[in-house]
Amino acid sequence: MSSTEIYISKPQIQRRYHIAINGDMLMGGVENNTKVETECLLNVLEIGSNKCATIELITLDTDVIETGNQAFRELSVIANQLKKVTQDIVCVIDKEGKVLRVVNTEQIKRKWGQLKSEMVSICGCSGELTDFFNINEKLFCDQDTLKQYVGEMEFFKIHFNGLYGHQIRNKEHRETDNTFKTNKISYNLYFDNDEDDELIRIRFEGRDFEINHDWLQKSYGQMPFVDLRNMKPEFTIQGDYLIEKTTGLIKGAKFVWDENISKELHLRTEYIITEKRR
Repeated sequence: MSSTEIYISKPQIQRRYHIAINGDMLMGGVENNTKVETECLLNVLEIGSNKCATIELITLDTDVIETGNQAFRELSVIANQLKKVTQDIVCVIDKEGKVLRVVNTEQIKRKWGQLKSEMVSICGCSGELTDFFNINEKLFCDQDTLKQYVGEMEFFKIHFNGLYGHQIRNKEHRETDNTFKTNKISYNLYFDNDEDDELIRIRFEGRDFEINHDWLQKSYGQMPFVDLRNMKPEFTIQGDYLIEKTTGLIKGAKFVWDENISKELHLRTEYIITEKRR
């Protein structure tokens, strides 16, 4: 395998990305297909000690292109209002892409205050709105909670995806949340890569998923439409990443997570990151 260790390594550079998230969900016989597209700017501001980087992530636009569920569209409107607060994030990450510190916390607090004022002026001060404020107050005003929130953003999870900060081996053991975040799932990732002087391409596939009846019970047993007796789940994890060796930044990537549990429960999510040329 490659001896190259990937990490963001070049300061004072900028990349513009288009991110498409395509989701197909079947739950209790109800099917919903969604397509969400996001444009963002990634600015690498500084490279510090221990290969840490200070970066700025600016979300330019997010659109729900397609959905078969009107409630999802309405929820996305609320989510986009919250995303305005973290539309511009400056943070320090380690070489693996883990968020160590959010730098512009005061700016984020001010934006949260502005959003609350705007919502009160439009909707009035209702009990539901007060509950909404209380739920999100700690998210934007507590440093540790904010750091965790930023680290869980889809850009960070999909861009870095456990590929950064170490040499790529033939096989790695992983343990991650299942789609519904009801349980952890353990599996092996098998890697293949090729490279030239400028680019490294990394492909991987998940296999050897460790599941049994107890795991299925904990993961899906609370869903009334799921029959554990006839369940034959199939999981698919696949990735294909093209990365600049001199900068550690992605040129393009595709990541697929498919959780096919039964005829009544299936979720497939496809993430596609494309670098946009100016």
